[in-house]
Amino acid sequence: TLYGTSLQLPAAEWVKQGLTSTELGEVRYNRCCALALSLHAQQHAAGGALTKPRVDETRSLLTLLLTEGDADPLEVAEDPDFVHLRASEWWAPLLASGAAPAAHT
Repeated sequence: TLYGTSLQLPAAEWVKQGLTSTELGEVRYNRCCALALSLHAQQHAAGGALTKPRVDETRSLLTLLLTEGDADPLEVAEDPDFVHLRASEWWAPLLASGAAPAAHT
C-alpha cells in the first residue's frame, strides 16, 4: 500500500526528497486512521470480533505517533476514526502515556 511503502522509508529519505518530518507524521496519522476504520468495518462484518494482528498494528502505530509527538492525545481521543477503540483496555493508558511525548531535536 502507499502508506506501507511510504513508512518503510527512513526519515532521512523524506528530508532528502524535500519532505518534512511533519509530513511523515501526517502520513503516519492517516495510516493509523485508515487502520482503525478498517478495524471498524471488519468488526461489523465479523459480528463484533476484531483481528488481533490488526489491533496490535493500530496500537503500535498510535504508540509511535504519541511518543514521537506526531499526534496530540486529546486529538486522538476526540478523533471519530478511533471511536470503536475507546473501550479497549489499552486505550486510556496509551493516551495517558502520550501526554509527555519525546522531545524532537
